[in-house]
Amino acid sequence: MKKLFLCLLLCVLFSGCSKDSVKENGPKNIDMTKMSSTMIWASFFDIMSDVDSFAGARIKIRGNFMILQGPDGEDTYNVVIADATQCCYQGIGFVYEFGGQLPEENAPITVTGSLFTETLESGVSYSYLKDCTIEL
Repeated sequence: MKKLFLCLLLCVLFSGCSKDSVKENGPKNIDMTKMSSTMIWASFFDIMSDVDSFAGARIKIRGNFMILQGPDGEDTYNVVIADATQCCYQGIGFVYEFGGQLPEENAPITVTGSLFTETLESGVSYSYLKDCTIEL
């Protein structure tokens, strides 16, 4: 009886662990504003390592505003976060119409948007947030 119970328990636990279940459930809502810096980095790495599984996910992230050159050579808006030791940074670009009132460089910003991946004519793929809302 104990073996049967254990087998059933293991079947239930492992039935939802496949990568395909992420894709079948559709886009997720990921709020990184409630995570520690270590968890943000881990989550961000997970998303960027398997971007197809997170396509369309609604992501909320708090960091610093920066204008950086994108893969096509154009300036892009970015939200950049530091790791726990404040020595290393990573971030993601976003699309938003500021109407001529850009935040100051390195100003704190919270961005919420849908994850989208685009491939340029050169074959370079990059991911960014679109359909964004901004909190300064």
